Parts: sequence; structure tokens; C-alpha cells
Amino acid sequence: MIYNNIIDLHGVSELECTADGVFSTMRLPTSVYESLGDQGKSQCKNCTGVEFRFVINSGDVKLKFKYPEDAKGEITVMHGDFVADWPETTKYLSGDCEITVIQDKNIEIMRRIAKEYGHRFSPDVVRLLFRGVRPQIVEVNGDIRIPTEDMLPKKIYLAYGSSITHGSIALHSYYHYVERVAANLGADVTNYGLAGSCCLEKEVADFIADKCEFDFATLEMGINILGMDPAEFERRVRYLVRRVATAHPNSKIFAIDVYYWGSDYTGTDKAANFREIVRRVVEELALPNVIYVNGKTVLTSPAGLSSGLCHPGPDGIFEMAQNLTEIIKKNI
Repeated sequence: MIYNNIIDLHGVSELECTADGVFSTMRLPTSVYESLGDQGKSQCKNCTGVEFRFVINSGDVKLKFKYPEDAKGEITVMHGDFVADWPETTKYLSGDCEITVIQDKNIEIMRRIAKEYGHRFSPDVVRLLFRGVRPQIVEVNGDIRIPTEDMLPKKIYLAYGSSITHGSIALHSYYHYVERVAANLGADVTNYGLAGSCCLEKEVADFIADKCEFDFATLEMGINILGMDPAEFERRVRYLVRRVATAHPNSKIFAIDVYYWGSDYTGTDKAANFREIVRRVVEELALPNVIYVNGKTVLTSPAGLSSGLCHPGPDGIFEMAQNLTEIIKKNI
């Protein structure tokens, strides 16, 4: 989505106008938002996968934001694939705030490095990576423009899933498995991870099928569904996989079941039946562009879990990124 013809709002489907006339981002459009439960609606209004992208023509750029009362947000500044150096890098913001972005003094050398080592993004592309509570966009001042296509990755990776796909517990907004897989494969990423609310709704399936463009996708049908009736889960898996795969016959779809979690270790696993449903549905659909992935082949042991025994910690994220990269590489 383009803001004021100067910024590419990546990972944003709509802008929500507030009472005082400023805008906040919506990850999913209103038509999908209204179909979700309270948790899902909340996740549509956070910042996972949201980036502001622009190219500086000259001078400094000042962006004014406003955060809700008692809320804090995080913004990481990147120049293409380069994380900005001190003091420009990660900023923790609250209330009425302003950030200043400058064209890096090392831009000429960064261009050479990016070309020589095959970076995904041109270092001329300023990327503001947001995390946590979404801010209101109050004002943008600077001589900037929208990045051109040749400055961006040519492949697009779409990820849908639970809080693990969302990036919960990850130490940084660009260091969770979805972002690392995209970087490993030289792809851009659209992340529709919905923490605590990945319930495979028809409206989400239709949105991904009809409105999203991608070269490959991972559909993590995971931990959030363990309380769902198995028959209803099967119905939703079948609809989601078929709907997305048939709408994108030239794109690979990786249907992933529940990642390794604590109950796999303690022997009280509730996920076995749900994993079997995903495997069987993919086998029965027999769609040539769909690949079934057992979640325990991506995260293979409890050693990489965080203390809640659900989300991966840093070591688990590293393992997931490496394993899933290899699985995707073999099939695209």
C-alpha cells in the first residue's frame, strides 16, 4: 500500500483513520478483520511484518508518530539489508514522538557490497521495521520517493500461521524464522502470522487466495487449533489448502502442521491427531503444488524451546530457519 505517493507501506492492507484525522495501519482488510475473534482483531492492529519503505533523494527525513497512552513501540531502521548503525538503529518510542532518518554516509560502499554479495534489497531503500503496538502516522517531512522494483527482491514469500510464525518471543523483529527463511532464499516476505488466533477462517483463506501475490507460501496450521473439534479442523484445512493452492497453481504451498512443543517431549501430546489430519488431507487433495511438512522436521527437539515450551527461543528459531530453508529449496 502506498502512503501519500512517497512511502510503500509493506504488510499493510488498509489505513484506519482515527477521530483526530491521522492514520494507523491494518495488516488485514476490514472485510477479513470483521470475521475474526477478539484476539484475531487485535493481531490485525499490531505491527508484525509491517515496514515503511522509501528512498531518500536528499537531506534528512523526519517522521512523527503518536502511540496510544501507556503503549510503547519499537522501530528498527535498516538500509536495505544493512541494519543501521548507532545511534540510528532500534528506537523505543511512546506518546508523541519523532524519528530522523539520514542517508547513510557509507552508501556508495554499501551499494558495492550489496551488489557483490547478492543482497535482497538495495541499500538505498530505507526500511522501518515496526514491532508491537502500531503507531498513528502524524506527519512525514523529507525529500523521499517510493522504491522502484529493481531495488526490491524479485521473489515473494507469504507466511500464515500462529504466534510462532508471528514472531512471538523472537529477540528482534528481523530475527524470527519467517524473516530468516526469506533472507536465506533471497525473497521478500509477507507475514500474516496471527498470534493466538490462527484459526484457518474461510475469510482468511479467501483473502490469501484472491488478494495476495507470492512465489511460495507456508501455511502453518499449528498450535492455536488444538482445542478445535477435529472434524471442523479437517474441514478448515481442506478449504484453506485447496483454495490457496488452486488460486496459485504456479506457486508452491507448504502445508505445515504443529511444530515441536512441550507435550511432544512429555508424552502427553495432543497434536498427533491434528498432524495426521493435515498429512491425510494433503495426500487426498493430491495437488501438484502442495507439499506436506511435518512440523517436527522443522523444529526437531525441545532443546530449542523457550520456557513456556511452546515458542522457539533463539536456538530453535535458528534451527527452524535452516531446516525450513532446505525443505523449500528442494521443492522450488
